[in-house]
Amino acid sequence: MSRKRKAMSVDTRCKEYRNIFHVDDNILFCNYCNVSVDWKHKSVIDSHCGSQKHISNVKKQDDTQNKTQQLTLSSAQAAADSKKRLIEDLIEAFAIADIPLEKVNSLLPFLKKYVKNGGSIPQASTLR
Repeated sequence: MSRKRKAMSVDTRCKEYRNIFHVDDNILFCNYCNVSVDWKHKSVIDSHCGSQKHISNVKKQDDTQNKTQQLTLSSAQAAADSKKRLIEDLIEAFAIADIPLEKVNSLLPFLKKYVKNGGSIPQASTLR
């Protein structure tokens, strides 16, 4: 009795290795190494995935991704701090100049257009 092989396509092979490879014009490409890999033999793909170059590229990309996420978190914190400082300084300036906070509503379009972070200034009712 002969064994029948399951029909294998480049797309089927790509699905076996999710997020590692992608298919472009019937060619299997490694997402990390940006090289084409012969998809007809599983051993060739396994060999590529076990290679030093591939492992190094996966580690590099993971490190870069983690660093980017941390920068995003710190930049979000910096933006929140900047917004808070802007609002506090605006309230202080209005108080020193003896300008009622209700006047900020009429200045909002100007502030949004010409002041960095001007869009983060709330209406007068929120400032109280």
